[in-house]
Amino acid sequence: MISSVPKPPPHADFGEAGIVRVAVDDYVIQHAGKRIYHQAKSNAPGGGTWTPNKLCNEEILQDFVKQLEADSASECCLVTSSDCPLLGEVADRARDAISVEEFTANLTAEHRNLIDDACLKLGVDKAKLYWLLLRCRREIRTSEQIKKDLNSLSLTLFADPAAAVDCLYTLAMEAMGTGRIIDLASTKIHFSERSVFAKPKATDNYKSNSVSVAAEDLF
Repeated sequence: MISSVPKPPPHADFGEAGIVRVAVDDYVIQHAGKRIYHQAKSNAPGGGTWTPNKLCNEEILQDFVKQLEADSASECCLVTSSDCPLLGEVADRARDAISVEEFTANLTAEHRNLIDDACLKLGVDKAKLYWLLLRCRREIRTSEQIKKDLNSLSLTLFADPAAAVDCLYTLAMEAMGTGRIIDLASTKIHFSERSVFAKPKATDNYKSNSVSVAAEDLF
């Protein structure tokens, strides 16, 4: 048994070429020297929280392992509206510990059960799971939070912010529900079909407020 697993080294700055898409590719954020692969799921199957069983049935944990093994300078994040204790408070405890022994020694009974279930489902030992949890987290995003963020964006970019929020939210929910990746081409089509336009640009070429700018000009 491995007695201690080192925490990930500091991330270096990198460009688009640094992205390694293997298993987790809903979207990738590169910020402040970190590359974070995101898996988006609207909610846990059957309602309730994300248990290790649900995470593995959806192959989320398996894909996180594949992605992290393929890209050493990365992290993984589950974006969902449902709580996920394993990638939430348990992963936070892993990051606070200096070794797998310290991590496992300070777990609650509930958290121990989560760890045991995850190890069993993944077929790994606690040291391997500790390594995984050091580089994984979850981000809870409710529909209200998503719409609030979209509204802030739409106010500055679109001629009809309300229509833009509905359009963007529908696009996001469809992608999360089907696992489809949102690409530039499909986004342009989605906007165009719903007559969503950007605000006129304040330049010599766009002096009149009656001029509508195509949504594709945003990209």
